Amino acid sequence: MRVYSLLKRFLYHINCKNDHILNIFISPEMFLFSRKPFSLNNRTYRFYSEIKSSSEYSFEYRVAEEINNLIINQGVSITPSELRELINLDVITFNFPLTEESLKHLETLIGKPKTRLRKQGVYIFTHKATNSKYVGSSNSLSRRLNQYFSLSTFNKHTGLFIPLLKQDGLQAFSLQVIIMPDKFSSDFYFLFLEQYFLLDPSFNLNTQKIVNFRVNQGKKVYICNAKDNILYYVSSSLNELRDNLVLVYRYYK
Repeated sequence: MRVYSLLKRFLYHINCKNDHILNIFISPEMFLFSRKPFSLNNRTYRFYSEIKSSSEYSFEYRVAEEINNLIINQGVSITPSELRELINLDVITFNFPLTEESLKHLETLIGKPKTRLRKQGVYIFTHKATNSKYVGSSNSLSRRLNQYFSLSTFNKHTGLFIPLLKQDGLQAFSLQVIIMPDKFSSDFYFLFLEQYFLLDPSFNLNTQKIVNFRVNQGKKVYICNAKDNILYYVSSSLNELRDNLVLVYRYYK
């Protein structure tokens, strides 16, 4: 166990080099399930863990560690408790074709495209016949889902999901939507949830298995007139500019 090995390294530096003594005073079980301080060499130490049970350790802790290892080079991470809250968020399911009532429900949930209401979250398309899945996320679900509904901005050769969507139509899929609550409305939490789903092999319509958190993406982008005396638009990065203006990659690279 990685945390246990780090703890052993710590104890080595406080002159506890005997593994037998270490196992008596601090076994992995003691570290995980006890919050009581322990004594060693006449000194008292206390270690805290968010993990409360073996079942929680085997799931949230293990999965959070796996996610953090996948994205370690992006400079972001998630705790087991945060992951636990994310995966327990409400999931709203819609079947296609949408009825007038279900369309109204969806628009109430995520807003309409080209409006100021921006809802962050995760969406999952499930192919009814094969149970193959595709997961994505966005800081504006209404804008992103409208792109799938119209299919006007996607190259027909892109990935596995878009060709299948164009071939079978929306009626061959169901849609699940997860909205980020206010406490998770910053710091890319919706991307952590997307990465969690990508660990599941049933999401086999996703060809990219590691989420890009788009941190440290460069300097701000300014769109001005030719004389540089009228500012039309400001974006914090090129990727944000692409997403907000729905640009196709070949037009801005």
